[in-house]
Amino acid sequence: MLRNHVGLQDANKQRELEASRDSLEDNKLLEKIIDKMLSFTPSLANFLSVGERLNSPELNGGQELSFEGKKYPTYFKIFREPEGGLVKECAVNAKCAVTYETDVENQYFARTDDPGQLIVNPSKAKLGMLLWNGRGILFTKIPDGIEEGNNLQVTVEVSDSEKQTPFTSKFDLKATQPMIKVKTHREKINEKRSRQLDLPNIKKVTKNEWPTYGFDNCSGLKIIGSTIFVNIDNVYLVTEKSRSKTHSAILEEQFLNGLVIASLAMRHDLNDRVKKNQIAIDESEIRERVEDASRGLSAVILPIIQQLDALKIKRDRIVPSEEG
Repeated sequence: MLRNHVGLQDANKQRELEASRDSLEDNKLLEKIIDKMLSFTPSLANFLSVGERLNSPELNGGQELSFEGKKYPTYFKIFREPEGGLVKECAVNAKCAVTYETDVENQYFARTDDPGQLIVNPSKAKLGMLLWNGRGILFTKIPDGIEEGNNLQVTVEVSDSEKQTPFTSKFDLKATQPMIKVKTHREKINEKRSRQLDLPNIKKVTKNEWPTYGFDNCSGLKIIGSTIFVNIDNVYLVTEKSRSKTHSAILEEQFLNGLVIASLAMRHDLNDRVKKNQIAIDESEIRERVEDASRGLSAVILPIIQQLDALKIKRDRIVPSEEG
């Protein structure tokens, strides 16, 4: 959840930042979670600033964490290659990985100073390679046109300025039947919810479009059919953008989504009261009431969001955990 809101004072922001740093340094659980993620998806190491304390055995091959790679490899070969050669089964609609062993540094292919070169033939089978502490994970796939049951020979060459003759290895990719993705329980629930929700289309309206929709500087939104038009040049939003430390794009999304959700709730309530014969108004008047209400709501929607978020942060600081 985004924490950087205007309602927090600078001192609180700094204390929160320092507290977060301490928590991250001492949080062994976080370390274990990231370590587990790297075990299943080694490519995440490129995107996470993993430190030396992370020690996924799948990445470092059981080697010591003090591994110091060489600038140029003296070997680069398939890890535990079978005597008759490696045949790697790979579903035609998925990616697979082939593990290599080497003594080169982790940044060999990524460094700016004389990087190593990786050539995979056929090139359409290449997805990329990750080096980590003496292991190389080559990500590959079955190119289009290779039918299930067929084998594809893949040749891999690794070279650099110090080695005229590349390290060459070969293996076969055996195309297997497509993987059938089984939907998780959460995916099934989300799919059911999406069918149940009849959400409107949302369109942002700028100042030069105001005459088209009858907007002025205080207008919030307008409903036309199944589309909700939101005034993103609303004076309260523009003012908040000019003085807030929160990024303007975040403020705009908070403003837009807050207004839309509130309008849906108001519209639902009015329709429900009509069905119960509590009020007698038609659809056009319902829209007018919601649109009129959005003018006043546009003045307070951002302060409400920011102050509620600030209260949650204060509560997290004050209320002791259940464990404590």
